[in-house]
Amino acid sequence: MSAPLDLARELSARDADDLATLLTAREIGGRSLRDLFDLADALLDDASILAALAPLPRGALERLAAGEPLDASEASSASDVSSASDVSSASDTDEADDADPSESARTARRLALIDQHGRPFAPVVAVAARVLADAPRAEHPSDDALPAPTDPAVGTDPSIGTTPSVEADAAERATAAVLGVHELLDVLRGSRVRWRARGGIAVADERRLSTDLDPQHADVSQLAQLALDAGLAAVESDLLLPTDEAASWSTLPAPERWHRLLVGWFRALPRPLASVVIDRPSLLADPSALLTALRAAFPAVSAEVVEAVPTATAMADALGLVASGHPSSLGNALSGSAGPEAFAGSFPTPVDRVYLLDDLSIVSPGPLAPDLDARLRELATVESRGLATTYRISRGSLDRALSAGVTEERMRDLLVRLSLTGIPQALDYLLREAAAAHGRLRVESVDGDTLIKADEARLTEEISVHQSLSALRLERIDAATLRTSRARDAVYWMLVDAGYAPSAWQDGREVPLSRARIAHPPQTEGTLDGSPRTEALQVATRLLAATPPMVDDTSAWNTRELERALRARERVRLGVRMPDGTLRVIVALPLGLSGGRLRFSDTGAGVERTVPLRSIDDVAPETDAAGAST
Repeated sequence: MSAPLDLARELSARDADDLATLLTAREIGGRSLRDLFDLADALLDDASILAALAPLPRGALERLAAGEPLDASEASSASDVSSASDVSSASDTDEADDADPSESARTARRLALIDQHGRPFAPVVAVAARVLADAPRAEHPSDDALPAPTDPAVGTDPSIGTTPSVEADAAERATAAVLGVHELLDVLRGSRVRWRARGGIAVADERRLSTDLDPQHADVSQLAQLALDAGLAAVESDLLLPTDEAASWSTLPAPERWHRLLVGWFRALPRPLASVVIDRPSLLADPSALLTALRAAFPAVSAEVVEAVPTATAMADALGLVASGHPSSLGNALSGSAGPEAFAGSFPTPVDRVYLLDDLSIVSPGPLAPDLDARLRELATVESRGLATTYRISRGSLDRALSAGVTEERMRDLLVRLSLTGIPQALDYLLREAAAAHGRLRVESVDGDTLIKADEARLTEEISVHQSLSALRLERIDAATLRTSRARDAVYWMLVDAGYAPSAWQDGREVPLSRARIAHPPQTEGTLDGSPRTEALQVATRLLAATPPMVDDTSAWNTRELERALRARERVRLGVRMPDGTLRVIVALPLGLSGGRLRFSDTGAGVERTVPLRSIDDVAPETDAAGAST
């Protein structure tokens, strides 16, 4: 029986959603496909099979090349990288995973490389054999030795041996990564950072951030990628923005924050690379050895995965998994069952007290406890970043805090709680002045317009002639009230930019406003028209509808193959059922197809014949011209 026909039958048993997943995973375009027979042909194309073999380990390829079925007895080597979210969940799902078929078998089945019994289709056998013939013979981890890359939780890598200098360097890098991502997220909340269509921060913004953040051991692009991989940032409307999770992450202890970055980086690795890395984290210190191990373990590995190796090793260096060209003990976070607390010694102990100086600056003698740092940033700006961070309080920062709903009482309570030196007189005066002035200038929406109200007529007169506010086209209602048709929030921020300290009001009460923009990443599978998922579903539905319902009846397949041979003027091998029930194989050149009958030239006998289509049991490409009429 023909492999494409067998596969078409397998495909006909799938629903539209499953078929759409297959189209997306195999990157099959649907415009040229008429039915499931066309899809089967496309899936069994050599180039398509080669790409689909990329995530399968050597052991699976060896069985495919031998034509052996893949079944539950096969050792798993590349489970779903995103199937667990933390170390504990990996162990919690072990029992369930043992009951499932092997991961390689599931992958091969999902990619339509094997049938429902685990047997590979004939073209898959041929391509797998060619891949193995060309693959390096270097030593490679066995399938049993490659653990499932869910989240870092397996065993330890005995090849990781460290020295105090390596450990110190690794700890410094890990700490710098946590602080760098933390500061980047803080900047993203109030600053526009553009993200290029082809990936990466816009050059001008990257240059500005490099100057502002002065990152250590990792550049701004690496910090941004760590934030993206960990789900702490997302790209929205060409802007890099923090997500809702960024705020809660920023209040976690440093080891937990680092572990979150590590897990995000690991889960973003291509699956074959993740499998090799989790088995031997020490390879991250030697890109050449890592590449050799990758190619040996996954003979069909794609060029994209190979190209990801340098980036992966650079990020491992930034995270402190590698330091001074050597693997560090932090690499055991990938292959060890210990939680983030086991690596607490690699991070400096946070402080909970600071120095408040007369010049309105605040000096933290070490990394401030995350929850206290988050509260202090509400009323102060960061002036210099690092382990010893300097903050500065100004009238503008206090106005911003008051507008966000932070009261003078809360500010004083925090400063008293933090200060080793009490509250300086200058700061005490500034707090009183800012709190007293807050609310004297109010912005409120009324009947579709925005009213600007002031306690003093002098203030509205000044605003009405302010050059930077001319776009508001302000109209005076009375001595202390101005009106504009612009939206309340836009008016509010224009006043802030002009140097005023307004408060926003709605229905008689103050409303806190913040300029911080938060990204809301879309769902994994798109639902908008034109999205890849939607297009794949449309193609899948069309192919299922276009395929004859009786796909188990070979007549539709035979007719299709005969039409194709007619167009290409190619010879085929016909299996013709004779009146006495015997089967006769004829090498034929199709000449015409109509009225339910085939006219062809019998190349073996040198005559033309005509037979009913219902008498043709099988149509296959000619493989042996010597097999003439029999």
